[in-house]
Amino acid sequence: MDQQDVILNTEYPPASTARAETQSMFLDSIMSSIEYKTLYARNSDGEYFPREQYEARVRKLHPLAGRGMMSIAAMVAFERQIYTSTDLTTDMVLDIAH
Repeated sequence: MDQQDVILNTEYPPASTARAETQSMFLDSIMSSIEYKTLYARNSDGEYFPREQYEARVRKLHPLAGRGMMSIAAMVAFERQIYTSTDLTTDMVLDIAH
C-alpha cells in the first residue's frame, strides 16, 4: 500500500490504551460536529451542510442527549467487570453484557 495513514483509528506501539481511546472518541465526535459539516461535508450537488438542518436536528434530539453518556458509562461498567473478574467463561461474559 502506497497511501499514508491519514485518519485511521490504528494503534501503533508504544501507544497506550488511553491514547487510542482518546483518538477514537475524537474521530467519532469530529464527524458529527457542526464545524466539520459546515466546512467540509457536501452533498452530491456540492452544497454544504445547512446550519438550519443541524439546528433542527439538535432541537429534535436534545431530550435524548443524556442517553449517549449513559451508553459510555454502561461500557465502562462492563469493561470493569470483565477486567476484574477471574475465571471468565463465555456465559459469564454474556450475563455481564446483558
